[in-house]
Amino acid sequence: YGIMNFRNQQILENTREYIIGIGGDYTENWFSMFKTSYSESKSYFNLGNALVKSDKFKEGAEAYKMALRQNPTDENARYNLSYALAKLRQQEKENKDNKDQDKKDNKDQKKDQNQQKKDDQKKQNQEKKDQQKQDQQKQDQENKDQQAKKQQAKPKISKEDAERILQALKNDEKNLQKRKAKKFEATGGNPEKDW
Repeated sequence: YGIMNFRNQQILENTREYIIGIGGDYTENWFSMFKTSYSESKSYFNLGNALVKSDKFKEGAEAYKMALRQNPTDENARYNLSYALAKLRQQEKENKDNKDQDKKDNKDQKKDQNQQKKDDQKKQNQEKKDQQKQDQQKQDQENKDQQAKKQQAKPKISKEDAERILQALKNDEKNLQKRKAKKFEATGGNPEKDW
């Protein structure tokens, strides 16, 4: 860079001497404009380099264009401009691809959300059916339990009542035996066959 700067400085001085040799103040003003123009060209060129290194290709390309407006013969600026434009196209393509991918991802995400909603709805419906089934089973069990309690709740016979009923049955049996014995005696001891 130092050699290039020295060489450029030499070109400027030689050009200045030539221009001064052909004409006075006007030429001095022209040299001053040329020197400023050259300096601005290098400033824009350097600005373009900084912007391109920061991945700001559009701004870098604009800086290189300004450098070329100031110094149209600057091949480095021309090369860097084409590089910045190529990188800008690549960046725009990547951005477009990313946007397309984002759209696809969003579409897939919505599809997944819709599927999740459907799955959740199915799950809720199944849970509701299961709950209804459990409720029905519980109700059936409660009905069975109530019926069992009713059967168990039939009035129990007290001990005294049970003894009275047993005594009445014994008395009925005795009476039956007595009648059969009387009938046996009345027939002369020959029992009639009941079959």
